[in-house]
Amino acid sequence: MIIYLEGVDGSGKSTLATKLYKKLRLLLTGEMAVHNDMETTINTNPRKPNRLNYVELINVLTFMADDKTNLYILDRGPISDVVYQLFGTESPLLSLSECLGLMSALGKRVILIHCNPTNAYELMKARGDDNPVALKNHKLLSNIYNMIMPSFKPITYDFNTDSFNDLTKNIYTTLTKLTKLTKVKGGLK
Repeated sequence: MIIYLEGVDGSGKSTLATKLYKKLRLLLTGEMAVHNDMETTINTNPRKPNRLNYVELINVLTFMADDKTNLYILDRGPISDVVYQLFGTESPLLSLSECLGLMSALGKRVILIHCNPTNAYELMKARGDDNPVALKNHKLLSNIYNMIMPSFKPITYDFNTDSFNDLTKNIYTTLTKLTKLTKVKGGLK
């Protein structure tokens, strides 16, 4: 199973990934192992070594989605690769239509969350982000995400206005339906 976070730089993906990891690791103890910081496993960034190729990306995502004993929290993936490569020099690993097809094929085994706060640019600048594409094109990147993400039918999350507990309950309910979880440690609050 996969929780897949997407959004522009500064949208709170990494913060949300950490919070979900901590909460779900406690809730799923004895049921499912939870893994965070999967960027090295799902490396679509052409500026980093060991970038996956097309076949590797599909195989790894399919394996993770089919794995009912592990929950993988992904901070970015092939959708970001498509969006950011509009401004880059590399080709994305998958086209937008291939991303849609893959997410459709993986179905409910992937919980897609679009992190979309209104103050992402300010947050990106405050943390000292050095991504030249994001710094130069942040508003346009955000607009592109806002145009394409509805096609994927994600959960939209703005940490400024949306409840983390409600999001966690939504995710836990989905996981329960798909994997027949039986134990809850600490309960949902």
